[in-house]
Amino acid sequence: VGVAVESRECALQLSEPFRLLAIAAVVLTTFGMLPAAVQAAFPGTNGKLAFTSARNGFPADSDLHTMAADGTTQTRITSLDGDELYPSWSKDGTKIVFERNAGLPPDVWVANADGSNATRRTESSAGDHHPAWAPSGAKIVFASDRDDAQGTLDLFVMNADGTGVRQLTF
Repeated sequence: VGVAVESRECALQLSEPFRLLAIAAVVLTTFGMLPAAVQAAFPGTNGKLAFTSARNGFPADSDLHTMAADGTTQTRITSLDGDELYPSWSKDGTKIVFERNAGLPPDVWVANADGSNATRRTESSAGDHHPAWAPSGAKIVFASDRDDAQGTLDLFVMNADGTGVRQLTF
């Protein structure tokens, strides 16, 4: 990618098309005409990356997919109504936790590594977002505005089965 430019005037002329392209991308993204950024989770012990993609129903149906670390064997593992977002592998790689937004409010769900047995773990009149497994695998941490009428997110933790929800930040 190393192209040396000796003239400052030439460098400015070369950068103009790129500047215009960047401005166009910002405008298109702002108005929802480009797809959202992909959300991904590092591989669990199963060696698979988990990621979100709307390839099967953009803009209103993002599903979870897995793939090998080299990008091969891409497989859709969820196809629920609405969006499945923010995947996170359990420590042993047998479960995946994610945010499901089938309309407001979003909830925390857990499924097997292949997407089977998807089960809701939270049900609140507020939104529950961005879940992640605790290192032990026994608990799930997530953000929620359930205790704040202002919409400010606090951290909560619960048992992996959805019981014992406890607020961590106030």
